[in-house]
Amino acid sequence: MLPIVIITYKRPQYLQRTICSFIEQNKNNLDMFSLRILIQGGLDKGTAEVIEKWKEYFDFIDVREKNEGCAQGYNISMQEALKLNTPYLLFLEDDWESKESLSNYLPEIFDLMNTDKTIGYIRLRNVNAKVWKTNVISKKPVKWDRTSKHILVSNAHFTFNPIILRCDVVEQMGVLKGEYHAQQKYHELELQVAQLDASCFCHIGDERVSDWIK
Repeated sequence: MLPIVIITYKRPQYLQRTICSFIEQNKNNLDMFSLRILIQGGLDKGTAEVIEKWKEYFDFIDVREKNEGCAQGYNISMQEALKLNTPYLLFLEDDWESKESLSNYLPEIFDLMNTDKTIGYIRLRNVNAKVWKTNVISKKPVKWDRTSKHILVSNAHFTFNPIILRCDVVEQMGVLKGEYHAQQKYHELELQVAQLDASCFCHIGDERVSDWIK
């Protein structure tokens, strides 16, 4: 089982697409996942309607009246998910649409992460999406090397984009203050980054809600 940790804040139009597309693309293997969601800033009408529509698929729903922002949302939801004692967690924000089945790639992902402990997490965004060509911490050019049929490995930096993380890495990184702090902590662990060579998740959000704390 792979816990899917979703965080959301007042973007029901994106959240609907995120949940619906993931369930549709993985409908034949939903027993492989445990869907969990953290709702920040209270339960607005639109978000409440989305949750009501899909609540039967969720194993855990956490509603927080305060908006803590992306990093703190990550901290809260991941610490809760660690209680499941699974080796890996998937972190997913509310504006990423599934384009193909993730379950098709999990055996390859788990095999690599089980055997190569230098890889702390794997990116799941569309492999054709534009990404930084330089590691923002080391300032070194990012180089990708293929290690298996659908996986590339590199010296890239940490990102909150859809990712599967090793639980021990989540614990070692501790409480994060923001994405740059996360990148610093990950760099200190001297771990590599893997990228799924597929189109599992595509970004659909243009802008954050104006009072979302980064």
